[in-house]
Amino acid sequence: MTAFVVATACSGSSGHAHASADPAPTRPSASTAPPVKPVDVSSFVGHWTGHGNWLQVNADGSFEIGKRLYVTCDQAAPPCDSVVNGQITDGGHATGRLTGVDGTAATGSVAESNDLGWLKPGPLTMTLNPGTDSIATAGTNYCGPDAPSHVCY
Repeated sequence: MTAFVVATACSGSSGHAHASADPAPTRPSASTAPPVKPVDVSSFVGHWTGHGNWLQVNADGSFEIGKRLYVTCDQAAPPCDSVVNGQITDGGHATGRLTGVDGTAATGSVAESNDLGWLKPGPLTMTLNPGTDSIATAGTNYCGPDAPSHVCY
């Protein structure tokens, strides 16, 4: 079985196309980019909330944003807020990734959004305010647990 695996790996039948006839797929090519160093987004990581809004930033730089649209699904087609047993689920949703941090500013991009009138795919900046334990992005403030009540409401 080991000989079969080695023979298969060396035969070039891995399913990947090679630009040259060189049978040594392990040789680095000139186009091989160095690994990307992870961005330190630790000061932005966490669950941030506001009145009808929330932001989740993960250690890998990925983020999700939710926003109450103040239109329920019995009033309009999606995107819309749903209400089940008195619990409102925000209808606006976007995802993306932070790719750079410079002090209190993080840059990245929105990959997907279900409400283009609210937040479109493309570049996004988040600004951290440690003094108010909040993040501002896309015209909204999102608060951490130590934020003064007036910052996000």
